[in-house]
Amino acid sequence: MASAEVWIRRRWLAYVRSNRLELSISRCELATRAGVDPALITLIERDGHIPRRANVRALGKVFGDVAKTELAAGYLPAAEEKRESDRLWRGCLAVVAK
Repeated sequence: MASAEVWIRRRWLAYVRSNRLELSISRCELATRAGVDPALITLIERDGHIPRRANVRALGKVFGDVAKTELAAGYLPAAEEKRESDRLWRGCLAVVAK
């Protein structure tokens, strides 16, 4: 695993664990509130597993900040992702137009 990926996973693991502990809830309670399988929370806190974006967003809703949670998991927030996609698309069009 590349060192940047390891860093993101460690940051994500710490982010989820610290937010859960700040809420004073168990892994199972976090999973229930987010509507995900409790095993997913264990994978995140044990291995730094980064789940699908929908599950990251569900956790973000529990934590009270979806955009920050997406960033912690290594995803661009939706608005940023659209801007980046638009920028890349314009760049591709410019190359094709030459």
